[in-house]
Amino acid sequence: MTCIVAIRNKENVIMGGDSLGSNYYNKVVRTDPKVFKKDNFVIGYTRSFRMGQILRHKIKLEVPKKDPDEYMFNLCNLLIKEFEELKFLEEVNKVAKGGVFLIAWENHLYEIQENFQYARVKDNYTSVGAGEAFALGSLYTTEKMEDRKTRILLALNAASKFSTSVGKPYIFRST
Repeated sequence: MTCIVAIRNKENVIMGGDSLGSNYYNKVVRTDPKVFKKDNFVIGYTRSFRMGQILRHKIKLEVPKKDPDEYMFNLCNLLIKEFEELKFLEEVNKVAKGGVFLIAWENHLYEIQENFQYARVKDNYTSVGAGEAFALGSLYTTEKMEDRKTRILLALNAASKFSTSVGKPYIFRST
């Protein structure tokens, strides 16, 4: 389910995502967005609408005053506790497992992976979800394009064309 795409530059991050809920057999267009703004952050999630609801309504975020990596490390630890409290946390081979999402503020862009590690990719773009590979291919071939929103739209369209788990309408948010 899903394709979330984000591109950053020196000033901010633009993120876009689809609106389809699916299980590879059935699909439904959802009105609860997978990409949303929360305070000064933009979050785009995949795999679980429940996780998105926890991120949107339960997790407290504040712009870090110092090291962004340290902030993300502490946020990941907080997520483990909150997910466990709300019965969303899963344990596989004694490793805590949550979900996958992108989180951005200002011009910082991170991917939180299902084992609660954070990642900063070297490229100025990334994608998560079932349409990730298609979106990344599109983003790579459009690297020289200036208009980031158009690049995200092209990436989402590519993902929608080739993945049964990605569909319109698309939601866009920026930091």
